Amino acid sequence: MKVLVGHFFYGLFDFGVLSEAGSDAFQRVLIGIIAVLLTFGLLLARMLMSAISHHEAAALTPAPYRAASIVRHRLSDADRGVRVGARQPFAVP
Repeated sequence: MKVLVGHFFYGLFDFGVLSEAGSDAFQRVLIGIIAVLLTFGLLLARMLMSAISHHEAAALTPAPYRAASIVRHRLSDADRGVRVGARQPFAVP
């Protein structure tokens, strides 16, 4: 019984990382985890850059700038007291 308990406690408190073979295996596991994290990080960066470039390409269309120009023109006419759609009198020299 004493041998069985001793064997149990030896197995319970024997950290395989502390041995020579366990240390090498632990290093390989850490290198593998770091490689996987690096790979997924690069993949995520590529996906985000692709999404950002598509968003910027959509933002470069002239439609929003035309709309802003029309609104700015209408607001400047309102500041001068000009009614939109009203005929302007011709200047006679």
